Amino acid sequence: MRKHAIVLTALSLLAGCQSIGNTPYQADPLWQQGTLKNGLRYHLYPLEKEPVSVRMIVHAGSQQETLNQQGYAHLLEHMAFETTANFDDAADYLETNAGVSFGPDVNAYTGYQHTYYQVDLASNVYLDDALLWIADISQHMALKQDEVDTQIAAVLGEFRLRMPDPAPIENQIYDHFISESPLHDLPILGSKASVRNATSAGLSEFYQTWYQPQLIEIVVTGDIEPNAIIAQLHHHFGAWPQGETVKRPLLTLSEPLPTHFYGELLDSEVAQTAILFDRRSQTEATLQNQQAVWRDALFSQLINERLARDLKRSNIATTGQQGGPVEVLNRTVDQYWLGFDENQRKAAEEQLITTLGQLRDHGVSQLELDTKLTYWQHTLESAPANFSRLDSAAHANTQLVNIVKALPTHSPAQHIDNLADFIDDISLKSLNRDLKMYLSSDFRFITAGHDKSTLSNLNQLAQRYQQATSAPATVTSNLNLPEPDTLGNIVSSYSDDFGTRFWVLDNGIEVMYRRLPTAKEQVHAFFTRQGGAQSLPVDLRGASYMMYDVISASGVGALDANAVHDFAQLNGTYVSGFTQPNMHGIEIHSRKTHFADAFKLFHYALVTPKFDTEQTKRVQQEVLASAQSYARSPEQTTASEIAYRLFGDHPVGHQMGPADYEGITSTQLETTFERFFANKADFKLTIVGDLEPENVEQLLRQYVANLPSTTIASTSPEPSFEFDPSTSLPHWRIAANPDQKTVIIYGTASNRNSAWDAKAVFAEDILSGIVQKRVFEEIRNVKELDYSPYVTPMMPDGSSMSRWHLVTSVEVDDEAKAMAALQGIIGKLQEDGVSEQERDAAALRLSNALNDLETHTPDYAYFLSRYWTHNYGYQAVLDRESTVDSVTTEYLNQMLQEAFGDNAQHYTVSVLPK
Repeated sequence: MRKHAIVLTALSLLAGCQSIGNTPYQADPLWQQGTLKNGLRYHLYPLEKEPVSVRMIVHAGSQQETLNQQGYAHLLEHMAFETTANFDDAADYLETNAGVSFGPDVNAYTGYQHTYYQVDLASNVYLDDALLWIADISQHMALKQDEVDTQIAAVLGEFRLRMPDPAPIENQIYDHFISESPLHDLPILGSKASVRNATSAGLSEFYQTWYQPQLIEIVVTGDIEPNAIIAQLHHHFGAWPQGETVKRPLLTLSEPLPTHFYGELLDSEVAQTAILFDRRSQTEATLQNQQAVWRDALFSQLINERLARDLKRSNIATTGQQGGPVEVLNRTVDQYWLGFDENQRKAAEEQLITTLGQLRDHGVSQLELDTKLTYWQHTLESAPANFSRLDSAAHANTQLVNIVKALPTHSPAQHIDNLADFIDDISLKSLNRDLKMYLSSDFRFITAGHDKSTLSNLNQLAQRYQQATSAPATVTSNLNLPEPDTLGNIVSSYSDDFGTRFWVLDNGIEVMYRRLPTAKEQVHAFFTRQGGAQSLPVDLRGASYMMYDVISASGVGALDANAVHDFAQLNGTYVSGFTQPNMHGIEIHSRKTHFADAFKLFHYALVTPKFDTEQTKRVQQEVLASAQSYARSPEQTTASEIAYRLFGDHPVGHQMGPADYEGITSTQLETTFERFFANKADFKLTIVGDLEPENVEQLLRQYVANLPSTTIASTSPEPSFEFDPSTSLPHWRIAANPDQKTVIIYGTASNRNSAWDAKAVFAEDILSGIVQKRVFEEIRNVKELDYSPYVTPMMPDGSSMSRWHLVTSVEVDDEAKAMAALQGIIGKLQEDGVSEQERDAAALRLSNALNDLETHTPDYAYFLSRYWTHNYGYQAVLDRESTVDSVTTEYLNQMLQEAFGDNAQHYTVSVLPK
């Protein structure tokens, strides 16, 4: 479910930094930097056998625009994807040939003072093409009027996406907090009038003024030879004469925070209140300032932790809790936010100011500090490995931020030494002294509701926050989890041809262990089986999503909720349950030195979970409030209507809503948990890490093979449903949008006729990319109707159904055009099918996206678990290239006809303004 938070969304790339210190950063020696004769700066970072990333930063954004040019910097960024001297469509060229994806790999962004362009490549093969395009952007954009008109339409679509009217709460808050700053008059998107009236000549004037070599910096990282790159830069940029435009100084925000803020919510947003503290407003790169940032981060962790515990202890239901920094230019504001149902407002706000007041006046305990220092110590121990894992894109983005904030590079060795000093210098006394100063700094409240007359008086709330508090009750917890009484037995074990180790336990659990050196100090495990929410009666599905939060708030075994949390924090472990439509289970993440503790917690979570009655009521209130809020959103209103039209009252089409969470009892939670986990047969435990197999085997005997298993009926397969393609669903219109736009949905629904295996899963991704590209090209570039049309395939693992939605958001008057365009896309798909070139380009994009999966070990472990659990064949995850190659054009066209052809049920929906 969507949760709306009060946030000061940074609409620019610019982020705040730190307070004054005097020990400067040591430069990272691997960065090679220089300047061409015309003033263009370059930054190179070689990483052997890594992908390649390119960034171009132009020191020009909305600050550089005149009143008549508002929005030109951003519109010019869009024009980079039109005709240039050497490319008709560079993004399409790189997508087709280099296997990049528009959005994740090729993109551009505009801020208040900068515009930057991004290209991430799987290898250096197409690096010269990328640099050629970057050079074209800087010097040789064609700026044809017809293409300007195309991008004007796209930007107006972006207004609909990013600046809806009425404004969501995050936009209201952001506008309030920049209302007295220079940013108020520098809207990044500009004004609609200015954008509509933009011409090729006007854009060219801005282009020639601000795209000059002395205002540009190039970053290249990855598998590069620096001298060769420097030669390429001279070739592409060296003849470009230096201009006369002077780079403007960085904007800074020095004004005090504006007044408290009262906001009015949209129907689908939740009531909320937050307190904000004004923090750092300097940009000096010193070790002292870096430690100040870490200290504030530690404060945020401690505050969030205490606040969460106090809310649970007081049985106060919230729809969300957040705390941490928001950065805009040089200004950092730390916010602590609570979302709640309106009837919980008074209690939630009182708890917020009471908890923060007690922390200010009385500090934290040694145990609270120790649990957080464990995290920081693990961060320090992992730092060398984490630095070594940074890829080319991460290095490029770090340097981009450094450039934007006018900061130098920073030596990893000095960073690690400084972190060690920071941890060593922390004492409870000094921390509580600094925490008192932190929570006594300049603050403001913000609050929002559906009816402003119900909102609290924030001046009174501020006065109460400033009053002295009584000391909180001292809470002690038993952190001892005993060892299980007995060891379990292993029935058999073997290794396959891929070097993967398997065990079968005598309680029916199958175990797969994949040793992965790139996991380094981390171990990841997923305990899963087919089933999920769709396997339950409708009246238990709400419980299947709620039960994990109730256990977390109630405790396991001899440990209460606080003790469970402290045990996990002190041992650097994370154990949590999850429910998907057709799979459920428990995920485990831990440092390998504490993997035994993680398994122990996992063991007791399955054997002796608690379902406290009061915590059940509190969690139910939280989930119900979120469900009620989401039910009022246009997305859920539309999804529920579509599901009812397609499925009627059949359980397979049931949409979760508020009614599913009303009246849930502890008994229902226990029943659902038992149905999910009592019978261990068919459960699969997937483990990924760098452990000795003998050690894994011992842990399995100690904590997994001894899990009791019953023969209780657990879960049933998803109920079957047959779509009837001969039944025509009439077009229907729903008045649900809060703003003036119309959303058009073209949907298809069909039953899978072919086997669903790894090849089909990969093919679905490839076909989705092809359809997405066609929709984007036709709706955005040809018809000029929408900024970001998209495609959503809905094919849950283990389901026999296939559903697709093609979606576009357009002006109200363009409804008929958009509908015709989507129908035309479907018609062309049916008529022409997928071409060989489309297949090859989409397959290459998928291969590149999965290329470094082993370096993202939690994702790698999940992929293995998913494919093994659903009998797709886990080997496809190991040999992804062969699986991609097996997906032929013929196979894709069979899938396409199954999804979009005559055997599919087709339907269309228009979601109109209210």
